[in-house]
Amino acid sequence: MRASAGLDVEANVADANALRRMFEAIDACVAPVVALVQGHALGGGIGLVACSDIAIAEPRAVFAFSEVKLGIVPAVISPFALRKIGESAARRYFVTGERFDADTALRIGLVHEVSDDLDDALLRVLGELRTAAPRAARHAKRLVLERPDGPDTARRIAERRTSEEGQEGLRAFLERRPPAWAPGARDTGA
Repeated sequence: MRASAGLDVEANVADANALRRMFEAIDACVAPVVALVQGHALGGGIGLVACSDIAIAEPRAVFAFSEVKLGIVPAVISPFALRKIGESAARRYFVTGERFDADTALRIGLVHEVSDDLDDALLRVLGELRTAAPRAARHAKRLVLERPDGPDTARRIAERRTSEEGQEGLRAFLERRPPAWAPGARDTGA
């Protein structure tokens, strides 16, 4: 931020585009992205939370779209924040720059969970992610990001059903055994 104050408009555009590309890379990462929030998530920090797939905050976490307090706007993070918190919450928190707590972040959809024990919460989430079929989890994330229409949704489920991973998952379900990707599946002979 210190450097951007001395840059002209075009250099600031280049700097903002570099930041935008970073947020887009996190948002589009094929693997699920988990954010743990401790302390303050202000400005770009709240942008990192907004572009993550799963966000867990400690109860003492503090959030703010604080840019207006500096005479600027949360433009680069706005696509991710708007998708997470919606227009109503954005209209309030973008224009006031006010700080809000973890419970408010949970209520407006910025975070998914508030936990006193972030390590335990992370282990729970990672445990759930490990039980999901890896390619299916990536395709599920793409569904959220791409929001396909009816015919495309039918094609996507058909492709997943007929994929090697989909076939294994369906067989495992019908045979009442863990799928090959599940933790411990190899140990059980599956």
